[in-house]
Amino acid sequence: RLIQPAVVAELARVLKPGAAFRFATDWADYAEWTVERVLADPAFRYADVSADRNAPPVDHVTTRYEKKKLGDCPPLFLDFVRV
Repeated sequence: RLIQPAVVAELARVLKPGAAFRFATDWADYAEWTVERVLADPAFRYADVSADRNAPPVDHVTTRYEKKKLGDCPPLFLDFVRV
């Protein structure tokens, strides 16, 4: 899985405070895995805790993999902010 503590630390290093980090997946367990690892780093917080994780962002582009619906849930969109 891409989201590991070392990757999150590298994202924290290269992103400026206030920068957004968006992650999308159609696997529920991967979404929870990602939330746990990203929020374990004090450099990140949720962009909007009340946001609907199932609602695609206005600038979302549907991928061919998303169209195939290979995951176990509808797409989940996770938005984090670099603190």
